[in-house]
This record gives sequence, structure tokens and C-alpha cells, in this order.
Amino acid sequence: MKRRSFLSALCATALSSRSFASAPQSFAGKQLRFVIPYNAGGVADSSARIGLEGLQTALGSGVAIFDNRPGANGNIGTEYVARQPADGTTFLVIPSSQLTTNSFVPELRIKGIDVLERFVPVAPLADIPLVLVVNANSGVKSFAEFMRMARATQLRFGNPGVGTPHHLAALLLEKHTGVRMIHVAYKGGAPMVADLAGQHLDAAFSSWSTARGLVTAGKLKPVGSLQSGTAFGGLPSLNGELGGSSVPTWTGIFAVVGTPDGAMDAVNQATRTALHSPQLEARMKDLGLVPMPMSRAESAAKLKEEARFMRGFLGKIQLDFTK
Repeated sequence: MKRRSFLSALCATALSSRSFASAPQSFAGKQLRFVIPYNAGGVADSSARIGLEGLQTALGSGVAIFDNRPGANGNIGTEYVARQPADGTTFLVIPSSQLTTNSFVPELRIKGIDVLERFVPVAPLADIPLVLVVNANSGVKSFAEFMRMARATQLRFGNPGVGTPHHLAALLLEKHTGVRMIHVAYKGGAPMVADLAGQHLDAAFSSWSTARGLVTAGKLKPVGSLQSGTAFGGLPSLNGELGGSSVPTWTGIFAVVGTPDGAMDAVNQATRTALHSPQLEARMKDLGLVPMPMSRAESAAKLKEEARFMRGFLGKIQLDFTK
């Protein structure tokens, strides 16, 4: 049986808690569309479809549609929503880096649209901590041992794509420790960790859900985590090694500027209620996620600070998209 993922659990919890009690006034008679700018069959897609009926009822709307519009690293779906009217019927489900990183990288930017100006956060869902993993045969069991290895030789450090949070975290690690690594880009996290397990790489930052199977199989060893807060999964936090900086890795629901406050408040209220559920927290832990119940004001402030940091950091580095 397939494991239920975060969004499906969120939908079910929101329904059972009646957290959308005020939503019918905001959404009555409307069809809601939640656009996921990634391929069908992925985690976001399957979880959205499993939770569709519960979300539909919880929102009090006639129909809630989860719409996959993949392509161009998420930009096709993002651009689609950016061009929709701000009537409170269309929402975007994306990682915050789609705004705070892509806005400042010409190769990732959407032509003619300033996504930071066009979108506002409605409801953060979860932080996705990055875990520093090494090949289990390396003998490295701690971050201190990893650093000794990194200073002794130039490591082959994988990432699931140029400009991803994983890649930027590795660049920040270089900046604050003085080590220099060979960055090897892949098309996705799965082939990256497979090569790490096969000793074609020395280390990588990975999401826990991507690396967990190989960690359990004894092929990879986690030695630390990066998260906007405390350490994850009993692993030591490496945020201090990045100068206290935080690479944006959280995902959430966004809307175009001008969307009615009533619609955004209803979605935010329901999401926060669901995120406080012990059952949902347990499901999220299994997926390597950390709940982020935040008000709209808190999430707007977080996004603004992340954009400020990423603007400064990305202005000092050169990303090579030719590899």
C-alpha cells in the first residue's frame, strides 16, 4: 500500500477537525484550483489526488481541482497561476525557492514576471530539511570527520540540479568553511543518491525521503542536517556551519497579489489547525517533513527575509548551467 504523503494527510486532518468551518462563506459556489507545477505521479500529485475528496468537502466548495502543469523546473505552472485573475479560486503549491531563488537567477527567471511581486504566501506547509549524507563505506561518522575528509581531498559533491537548495547549501558550506568541492549536477535526487551509494560521489545534501531507503539499507550515512530551526531526526544541526544562514527548503500554498483576504485567511486557518494535529505530525515525520504552522503575516516576513538573503548571496556567485 502506498504511503500517504503530507498533503493527503493535511486534507484528511482539515476535514476531520472541521477547520474550514468558515470557508463556505469564502468559497461557496466556486471551483478551486490548486496548481502543482510538477509531473503527475510524483509525491505532490498523488497526495493531492488522494486528499481531493476531503479537501473538497472541507473547503465547502463545489469542486476542488489539483492541476498538474509541469515543465521548466516549475516555471510553467507558476507562470500559469501568475496570469490568473486574483479572484480567490486559483492557488499555487510550490517550494518557496521558486520565488526566493528563481527571481535572482536569469536562467531560472520567468520572462516578464516578477514572481516575488506577483505572489504572496497563504499557508506554509512544511520545511523539508536537507541531510548531509556520505557513502557508508567512507568511514565518516560525524560532521567533524566529514570536514577532515573535505580538507584532505577535493570531494565529489552531488546535487539534484544547478540552483537547487541542495546545490546552494553546498556552496554556502564552501563559503563558510573554506573547503572546495567538485560539484556534480544530476537531474533529480534519486540518481544522485544512487551514485553516492555506488561510490561515484563522496557526499551530497539530500531530502530525508530521498535518502532514507539507502540509509536504512546501510549504504549511506547521515552526518548532519540543515533546517530553519532545531536539528532534524536526532542529527546535529549544521546551520551554524553556514554562518547561521538558512537555504529556503519549505513548501507552501501561494496566491496572486490581490486575492481576497477572506479566501486566503480561510486556507491559512485550516492549514494551521491541521498542522497542529499529532496524527499529521507523525505522518510528516515519516516523510522527513517538519510542520510549519504560521500566520500569513509570519510567512510573509519569512519570505521577505529569505529573499533578502538570497538576493545578496546569489549576487556574489556564478551558477554554471552548461554542465
